[in-house]
Parts: sequence; structure tokens; C-alpha cells
Amino acid sequence: MRIEEFENAQLSKPSIIVGVPEVGLVGSIATSYIIDQLKLPEIGFIDSSLVPEVIVVHESQPKYPIRLFGKGNLAVVLSETPFTPRLSYELAAELAMWGKAKQSKMIVGVTGIPSRQRMEGETVKKPAVLAVSTTPEVRDSLKSLGAKPFDEGLMVGTYAMLLKHCMAHAQSSVTLLAESYIQFPDPGAAAAVIEILNRLLSLEVNTKNLLEESEEIRIRNRELMSKTQQAMQQARESLPGVYR
Repeated sequence: MRIEEFENAQLSKPSIIVGVPEVGLVGSIATSYIIDQLKLPEIGFIDSSLVPEVIVVHESQPKYPIRLFGKGNLAVVLSETPFTPRLSYELAAELAMWGKAKQSKMIVGVTGIPSRQRMEGETVKKPAVLAVSTTPEVRDSLKSLGAKPFDEGLMVGTYAMLLKHCMAHAQSSVTLLAESYIQFPDPGAAAAVIEILNRLLSLEVNTKNLLEESEEIRIRNRELMSKTQQAMQQARESLPGVYR
């Protein structure tokens, strides 16, 4: 596993947002939109023998499926491929060490959490965002940011490993989990997370276009959603006692 930065990378004690395909593709949709709206330059990639043998193509250019974007005090990790449990563990460990080396203010994981209300078609109500943090100061500020504390429960997968390794390296970290569809891409949940990120990291990302283009985003992400569901099913089969 290696994190490769390009020569144009100019980061200074950055907050790092991590978006990985999981429930509702919330992480992937949110980070992709933030990159586009803030016009963040591509500054590197992450590669490993554990990464699926795929290349993504954008504007006729081949790209690594896990890439770094950012400038100044903000970095964004975007993955366009789902993770195996082993890749989740290795990437989380590498990101925690990289963040510590960069003197990162905070590593923020962005994902979804299955919501019965969303799955039953109650889309009028704004999705709630839950949060769990390794840092007492962040936990104390969650309500003022508009997030609900994740008081009790169990986390698995990439974001659980990211919290674990951040604790081991004394690296401040928070994971935001938006109520989401589990079987469909959920731009509405991604917008709810971005609103919390705006307050947490002093960003200015307008979510209007994200909400207006929800149907187009769902169509564009159908294939990734299908692959992500397959990867999540394999993870459930490998850890049946955890998911049941």
C-alpha cells in the first residue's frame, strides 16, 4: 500500500475527508461533489496489490480508482471502487499514518447508515446525520453542528478501521453517517452530510445542484452501486455474526 503525491500537492496541516463506496454511495457522492464544487486539483493516488484490477476513465484519461484531491488545509480521498475487508484494513492504517505525518487537523469519514424511513419511501423528511469521534472536543460540539451523537452500536468496514487506527496514532477523527437507502445511490443523504461538513470544516459548498440532479446522479452511479452491494454482501458472509 502506498500513497503517492504529485509535485503539485500543496497541503498544510489539512483536514482529510474520506469517501468510500458503502451504503447509498454517500461517501463517494459527497466527496465527488465537494471536489467539483471547490475545484480541488488532483494531487495524488493510492495504490496497492489489494486494489481491484480496474482503471477508471474520465475525459478519455485513465485514472487510478483511489485518488487524492486538495489544496491548502483540505484534502479529499475519493474511491471509485468498493473495498474488500483486507483493503479496508490496509487503507485505513495507511491513511491514519499519512494524516499524522501531514499533521492533519482531523480525518473525517463520510458514509451512510441504512434507514428504515428512507427505504419505506419517506423522502420528504431530511435525513439525519449521526456522528462518532475519537476527540472529546468534537463529540461535545456535534449537536451545535446539527449532527446526532452515535451513542450506542457497532461499526464495521473501512470507517470502523479508520477510527481504530486513528485512535492508535492519536489522530483526531470523526465519522459522519447519514440516514440512507441501502440499495440505491442517495444524493439526498450526501447533501445532508455536506451540510454538516460545511459547519465542521468551515467549507462553503452549496448543495442545491446536488439535490436538483439527484436522478442523473443515481443513473450515473448504478454500476458502482451494484459492485458495492456485491462487496458488502461478501463482507457480510465473511463476518456473519457481526451483521446479523
